[in-house]
Amino acid sequence: MTKKFVYFVGFMVLFAVSIFPQTNDKNSNLIAQNSSKLCRAFLNGKLLNNPQPVYPSEAKIAGISGKVAVAVEIDEQGNVIEIENVNGEELLKKSASDAALQAKFSPTLCDGAPAKNVGIITFNFPKINLTDEYFKATKIEELKDVTEDKNYYEAMFLLTENYRIAFGYVDQNFHGEMPLTRGDFIHYLRQSLEMLEWRGKLAQKPINEIGLYQPYNPNKVKEIEYSLKSPYAESINILSVEYKIILAEKDGSVNGDSVLTKAEIIEIWRNIFGEEAIPIHFLDSKDSDKEMSRGDFAIYLKESLEVLAYKVLP
Repeated sequence: MTKKFVYFVGFMVLFAVSIFPQTNDKNSNLIAQNSSKLCRAFLNGKLLNNPQPVYPSEAKIAGISGKVAVAVEIDEQGNVIEIENVNGEELLKKSASDAALQAKFSPTLCDGAPAKNVGIITFNFPKINLTDEYFKATKIEELKDVTEDKNYYEAMFLLTENYRIAFGYVDQNFHGEMPLTRGDFIHYLRQSLEMLEWRGKLAQKPINEIGLYQPYNPNKVKEIEYSLKSPYAESINILSVEYKIILAEKDGSVNGDSVLTKAEIIEIWRNIFGEEAIPIHFLDSKDSDKEMSRGDFAIYLKESLEVLAYKVLP
């Protein structure tokens, strides 16, 4: 069964910084250890860097956003040396705290001398729908979060620069840790078929004539219901008209934001391209009911296309 999935992206922005004066004897020692009187001035040091918290994948998947306020202690040099309290969504707290520890201020002056201080740094994790549109990448460097330490880097490199079918979201990130949706799958399938068709024409091997793929409409749908504003709308139309492939529920709805399991992806792929196109190490039945991440699907697609592209070689 598929299930609804809502994407949100974290554009990690330092929302505001406000430092409050101290009003008790205990905290006064943090402000002006060398002063003969209590320093009650607001922070007058300037923020020198803008730490960017990492949006935890668990929070993305859960659709969690909002503001996180981090109470910090700042030393005489303007460094954040301690986290005193964190207020906000639980899944966002550690990321906000880690970022706050990287903040750097110019020294706070109390009666003309550098002094310790405490204050609050507030981070904002705003809600933005990732699937408003896709970002087409032609070079691997254009996908900002696809780095060489990722296990899907090689696959994404080939999908981007060899097959020219890689895409990310509106923030120009690939988001490999997020589950693959039906809409994403449809868009990748359409691009894969068009790429193979182009190569087949060059090799004078039309893919519809050599049996590279088969039409697929398991629910015998005649009319498809989907939003024309979705980024995969064109792909739905091309698959149904050009390739006779319809990935819709019995009532004709596509549900492009729903998540596909590993078993569902393999079943669809097998029916369209045949058993040979299924990468062997993806056939493990132990986790067949689990969602497939976008990163794992990049590996899956790269290995499958190596087999399919070989069939249309001259």
